[in-house]
Amino acid sequence: MSDGNGIHTNLNDLGTFATTVNTATTRDFQPEIERLFPFYAEGTTFGASTKSTEVQAARIKHHDALTAMTQTMASLVNVSRVMVEAINQIRTNYQNADAAAVDELMRTAVAKTHEVAPEIFTPTTDGPR
Repeated sequence: MSDGNGIHTNLNDLGTFATTVNTATTRDFQPEIERLFPFYAEGTTFGASTKSTEVQAARIKHHDALTAMTQTMASLVNVSRVMVEAINQIRTNYQNADAAAVDELMRTAVAKTHEVAPEIFTPTTDGPR
């Protein structure tokens, strides 16, 4: 979400979304596709021996529909996997960027503190201050 002051990302919500998509794909959708593919692989099983042009036209349309459905279902599974991978990479990038930003802030704070009060960083022989 953007409010004009940058993009605000809720990493937990991204993680939940990725998990939901992954679960829906691997537990619900993909098993159904695997169950249907053997039937689709058989192709169009009607009208092979008829001379009817109408039946042959229907047979061709049926074959084209099976092919299109098979490709669409395979694409959906693939796109879902790619989307989950992208979301997880985005989360990692944000987490790393946040860690790097905190590290940079700490380095800057230490450097500024050293400029203002260098004695804090001067080792002593009489123990900690």
